[in-house]
Amino acid sequence: MDVGVFNADWSNRSPSIQTLDKLASYISGNIGTMDWPGTFVITETRKTFQSKLNKALNNAYWTLSLPLTYDYILMGWHADKYAINKATPVWQSAEGKYVGVILDDLTTKRSVLYCGVHHPFMKVDEVQEANRLTAKFIEEARAKYDFDLECIGGDFNKTPRVLHDWMPDGLRLAIGVHDDLKTTKKGTPDNILYSHNMDMTRINIRKGLLSHHPLDASFEMEE
Repeated sequence: MDVGVFNADWSNRSPSIQTLDKLASYISGNIGTMDWPGTFVITETRKTFQSKLNKALNNAYWTLSLPLTYDYILMGWHADKYAINKATPVWQSAEGKYVGVILDDLTTKRSVLYCGVHHPFMKVDEVQEANRLTAKFIEEARAKYDFDLECIGGDFNKTPRVLHDWMPDGLRLAIGVHDDLKTTKKGTPDNILYSHNMDMTRINIRKGLLSHHPLDASFEMEE
C-alpha cells in the first residue's frame, strides 16, 4: 500500500501556486514523482479544488472531498488499484476532524480502513474533542466492520511523541518518536498511522513549494 500525504496550507503557500489550477498542477506533479501511489490525503483544500485536481490527474483517481469546520479534506485512491466498499459508510466529522472510508484492494482482495485527518492545535477543548472522536470512530469501525488493514494519514498537529501517546492501540507511526524527520521547518505535524500487521518498506519527505513537505510511504502486509 502506497500513501501520499499533503497539506495545501492556504495561509502560507508560495505565490507561484496560489491559484487552484496551479496548486492542482503542482500536487499532481508531486503525486507523479511519488510514482502514482495507490492512495493520497490532502488537507486544507477548498470545495472547488477537487475538480481541478481530477483534471490534472487525468481522472486516474477516484476522489472524495468533504468539509470539516474550516477546510476540506480530499482523499484519493487509484482507480486501477482500489474501489470503495459500497456496503460500508463514508464517515465524516467536522468536530472530530476526520473522513474515513473502507477500500477494497482490487489485486489482493484485502480491505483497508482508510482515513484522512486534520486535527486542530490552538484551542485545548477542540483538540481534546477531535482526539476523542477520532479514537472513538476507529474503535467503533473495528467493532462493526471487517477489514484487514488500517491507514490514517494527514496533519495531526502533534509531534510524534504526542501522537504516539494518543493513538489507539494496534497502530504504528510512520515517523516515529526518535526519527530525525520533519515535515515543516520546525517539526513534524504530518504523519501516517498504520496497523501492526503491516511493515513500512520506504518513506520519503519531499521539500518544495508547500510549507508542509509532502510525505509518502509504502507498506506491505506481514505474512
